Amino acid sequence: LGQQLIGEGGGIAVARALEYNEYVTSLSLVGSSVSVKAAAALGKMLAINRDLLSLDVSNNALGNVGGAALGKAMSLNGTLKALAISNCKVGDGAVAALCSSLVNRNTMVRLNLSKNQVTCKGALALSQVLACNHSLTHVDLG
Repeated sequence: LGQQLIGEGGGIAVARALEYNEYVTSLSLVGSSVSVKAAAALGKMLAINRDLLSLDVSNNALGNVGGAALGKAMSLNGTLKALAISNCKVGDGAVAALCSSLVNRNTMVRLNLSKNQVTCKGALALSQVLACNHSLTHVDLG
C-alpha cells in the first residue's frame, strides 16, 4: 500500500482489518499520507496482531504523538521484527516511548529512525536499550 495516498481513513481501515489477520506478515504504508490517528490505530493493531513481522510507515507526518503510539504498542507486541519510521517528523519523545518498550523485548531486529528529529537525548535512550537488548542488530539513525 506504499505510495497509495490512502490517508488517515485508509490507514485506520487497514489497521482494523489487520487486528486479527493471520496471513499478512509485512505491511508497507510508505508515503501513504497516514497521520497521527492512523498511527494510533496501527498501535492498537500491533497490540493485538501476532503475525505481522515487518511494518514500514516511513515518509508520513506522524510526529511525536504518532511515533509514541507505535512505540508504546511495542511493549504489547512480541512478534514484530522490523519497524521503519523514517522521515516521519519523530523526535526524542517518540524515541523515548519506543525505547521503554524495547528494553525487555527481544524480538525486534531492525529499527529505522532515520531522517527524523532525534537529538543526542534520543540517541542516548537508544544506546541504553542496545546495552540490554541483544536482538536489535540493525539501527538506522542516519
